[in-house]
Formats: sequence, structure tokens, C-alpha cells
Amino acid sequence: MDGNGRWARGRGRPASFGHRQGVRAIKRVLQACEDLGVHALSIYAFSTENWARPRAEVRALMRLFHETMQREIDEMHRRGVRIVVSGRRDELSVRMRERIDEAMARTANNTNGVLNVCLNYGGRAEIVDAVRKLVRDGLPAQKVDEEAISSRMYNPELPDPDLIIRTAGEHRVSNFLLWQSAYSPPLAGGWKPSPLMVRILSAFVVLGAVIGLVFVGIYGVYVLVLVLGGLALWEFHGLSEGMGSRAPAWLLYPLGVFFAFSGTVLKEIDVTLVLALALVGGLGAFLFVPGRRQGLSRWAMGLAGALYVGMPFNYYLLLYTSKPSGLTWTLFTILAVVASDAAALLIGSRIGRHPFFTNISPKKTVEGAVAGVVGSVIVMLIGVSAVLGHNPIHAVVLGVLVGVSAEVGDLVESQMKRLAEVKDTSHLIPGHGGVLDRIDSILFPPILVYLYLMLFHLL
Repeated sequence: MDGNGRWARGRGRPASFGHRQGVRAIKRVLQACEDLGVHALSIYAFSTENWARPRAEVRALMRLFHETMQREIDEMHRRGVRIVVSGRRDELSVRMRERIDEAMARTANNTNGVLNVCLNYGGRAEIVDAVRKLVRDGLPAQKVDEEAISSRMYNPELPDPDLIIRTAGEHRVSNFLLWQSAYSPPLAGGWKPSPLMVRILSAFVVLGAVIGLVFVGIYGVYVLVLVLGGLALWEFHGLSEGMGSRAPAWLLYPLGVFFAFSGTVLKEIDVTLVLALALVGGLGAFLFVPGRRQGLSRWAMGLAGALYVGMPFNYYLLLYTSKPSGLTWTLFTILAVVASDAAALLIGSRIGRHPFFTNISPKKTVEGAVAGVVGSVIVMLIGVSAVLGHNPIHAVVLGVLVGVSAEVGDLVESQMKRLAEVKDTSHLIPGHGGVLDRIDSILFPPILVYLYLMLFHLL
């Protein structure tokens, strides 16, 4: 059972969804084993290292194991499958141990196959426990051999595996059946490029597509906004469920698209009118649609997501379409964010000593944040003063605004992922995570840049 969480997050769903789909896959594998004459199947359900996962995910997994044991025991017994469990069962809850004992006792005499569920299992832990049994049994050192150790494994009657399969494509065994798999060939995906190569290639592909659409002209930019904005809204929709209130798609997507184009293509439509309709129609709809008990929180989540994604794209379009230097302002705003991120990462990883918002992003440091602002100011001095010819004071102020808002945007997205208990918003971009993971820092700066330029009549 490998890669269930990553599979789910790649589809914008919480990890628990992937784990449930993994349980369904086991039933199909069991049927295949029966058809092929495979007598014993061992599944790595939960490792001793998995306790370090987010608490909510661990609770969901344990609840799923308990429900599955209770629900599937009749089916397993009917098919003649014997259930055994390998792992440190004494560290599980009493309720879980009782369910395991019931399943094992009921299927003990079945002979049509064995399902070995490795629960709270680790290959090293199994070897350690076997050695402890040797010590307790008082076996002399000269009598300790492979047979003595093998006979003290969790389920010594099971044969050594003929094949190790990693469904996520990894080639390492990850502490699974270390003693038993000494001569077992692994089966995984074919050649896989290195993570660095994947990141570089995907970055070039995405960057090439973005540059191509920008050079097409305004309609290419509109397509770019629709694609990036749509994907970001889809990722937010998946995050919202993990944050406690699933944003209604029928509110999130239309409002997000409207906000993105509210200052350009859809500028003739009154924003207050749309908000009024969203208020009355959105809240009113929850009197009838499923999930009305969470109506207010779901409505608020949908509105927040539409604003979070849509408004920044609106201000990028306002910047881009401003004459005569809209493209230059847009370009240097984005370059300033890139410089800010790069400087923060470089300085923070090298000399960062003072933590910065550790409860949200543990690797951030004060030194990195300051370096990010400095990097942004340098780029804005080049763009605003050297290229556009404006007063350097404006360049410094804009650099600070961009650097600070980029950091805030990054922290806001990190906080949402922490609430949803996911590492990435999705896996749409190989090696980089999701769209929101890549654009989080550039969402807030165009708003402040555009408002500053309008305030001082620099556009």
C-alpha cells in the first residue's frame, strides 16, 4: 500500500481519500492472487515510522483499519482467506487489538490463502523483537543461527516473499520484510529520472508555455489567466475540504473567474451587484443543497477562495493592459518576487539562525526574510529607476512592498496546507507540486504595486 496519499493529493483530494481507494485496490489484488495461485500476500499497511505523520491522518488511518477489519472479515472468511497481522500489536489501541484478535481467530482454519497485514510494522523492529526473544529464551550464543532468528519472527510459518512490489515506483524496500526479502527481487516502475532533472524539465516546459502565451498578445494572456486561475481554483477546492469546509464548486469557480476579469473583460459588470447576488443566492442555496448545516462556512470558504485566486490575476491584467509600460511593470513585479524567493532561500539556508513563523513554515528564518526584501528592492531599482526612469525612492518602496507581500503570500499558502495537512496543493507540475505552490508568492504583490502606481500617478 504505497503512494496512496500522494495519489490523492495529485487529484486535489485529502490523503484519507487515497487510503480508502487503496483498501479497495487490495480486494482486487486478492482476487488476482487467487486467480494466479498466489498463496500468501503481505501488505505494508502502516509502518512504525508512520506515527510521525500528521495526527489527523494517523487517526483516519486507524479508523479505516478498524472499519475495514469489521466490514471485510465476513468476505475474507467466505473466501477461505486466513488473516494474520505482523507488527508491534501491543502499541495499538485496545479496540484495534480486539478487532485484530477477532479477525485472526475467526479465519484461523482457512486454507485458501493468507493475507498478512503488516500493521505498526518495521523490518528492523521485527529483527530487534526476534533478538529480544532469543535473549528471553536464554539461547546460548553458539546456538544462534538463521533458523533460530527466523523462527522468532512475527509469523515464521509464512514463506519468504517471491516478489516485492512497490506501487509508487520506488526501488528501495523502506524497512519492509528486511529479513525475509534477502533474495526477493523488487518490482517497481522502469527507469525514473532524478528529482532534480524532473524539476528542471518541468520548469522549462511551464516557462516555455507561459512565455509563448504572453508573446501571443492579450488573448494569449487571457488564456494563461484562465488556465492558471482555473487550476489554482481546483487546487483550492481540494484544500478547502482538508481545512474543514469544502468550498462549493458552483460558487467558487464562477466567482473566481469573474474576479480575475472584473477589471478588464468583465469591467462593465458591477462588482457590488455580483457580490450581492453571491450573498443572497449563495447563502439562500444552502437552504436546499446538501451540506446546509455547514452552509455559512462553506459559502465563506467559496468566497474567500474566489477572492484569493481571482483578485491577484485581476491586478496582473490591470498592470499588463496599462499603457505605455504595462508589460514592463508586470515583468519586473514578477522578477522582483523571483529574486525575493531566491535570496530568501539562499541566505536563509546558509546563514539563517533565527526562526520565522516556525508554526507555519519551520525552515523560514528572519535572515532569509530580510534577504528576500533586499533582493526585491535591487530588482525594483533596476526596473523602476534604470529602465523606467522613476525616482529611486519609488523603487525602494515598491521593492519593500513586493518583498513583504511575497513573503506574506508564501506564508498564507503554507498555513492553508498545514491546516489541510498536505505537503503540496497537488502534483500537477512534476517535481514542483501544484500551481498554488508555484504562484503563492506572486499573488499579493501586483495588488500593492498597482495601487501604489495609481496613488502616485506612475502609470
